[in-house]
Amino acid sequence: MFDKDICLKNIYYLAKSKDVKIGDIEKAIPVSSGYFSRLGKEDNKSVPGVDVIATSAKMLGVPMDLLISTDFSELTPTEKYIHTFLEKIIKNTTSGTYQWQIDMPSMKNLARTSLDQDNSQTHKFMKPVDHYNGIDYAGTFLEYNSEFFPEEEFKVKEDCYFVPVGDTSYLYITKTIPTVYDDWNGDDEEIMNYELYLFSEISNQKINPICTGSTMLANNPQSQFFNSLKSLYTLAAESARHVKINSTVKDAIDAIMSDKKVDELPF
Repeated sequence: MFDKDICLKNIYYLAKSKDVKIGDIEKAIPVSSGYFSRLGKEDNKSVPGVDVIATSAKMLGVPMDLLISTDFSELTPTEKYIHTFLEKIIKNTTSGTYQWQIDMPSMKNLARTSLDQDNSQTHKFMKPVDHYNGIDYAGTFLEYNSEFFPEEEFKVKEDCYFVPVGDTSYLYITKTIPTVYDDWNGDDEEIMNYELYLFSEISNQKINPICTGSTMLANNPQSQFFNSLKSLYTLAAESARHVKINSTVKDAIDAIMSDKKVDELPF
């Protein structure tokens, strides 16, 4: 959500902390000298255009959505660190350096399957929960198990995506809805809960929570990450839809395309 006061406060704060001159930002936009000073006056009801925000964000090295909604002056070092990390992951995804994949088996499908019919189904982010109709047992189903809100119940809204970030580590991003909002009649995006995890294969297959973004769960200090995680999830889903080839196959294809001898094809 756009907040003019926070946006201007951030521009001045970040410009000072990064030794960027306000005048240089105004020239790059371009607007006349003193533009930000005039924009900040109480009787000035105008709002900065997209070009102003985009240029300012680029010169200050922050995402646009954070510039207009998150008060950087109040962030702790850890929060700044996580914001920088998310910005890097988003950049790597946008550039194609990170190629996300859909996690299988699909959490959406597993959530619909009774373990009474198939008790072999498991998922690293889900736990078995008994369901009842009144006092009558209705079946055992897998439900999302949040490491951030262990006391809350969630419905799986969309698929989970992952990307390798090393030989034995993976990033996972999930998208769920707190079941407390079952009767919600508004926009689903307003009640989404995004969560980012690091999964290690060699550390006892441990799931390490990184950050979450849910604006509707009370007293959640991590709601500041909502916009970045929402953007990352959208990019991950888009990335997962595209065709991918592994590095071995790509090297062979590159050799063929350049008319070099290929000693051993991988197929």
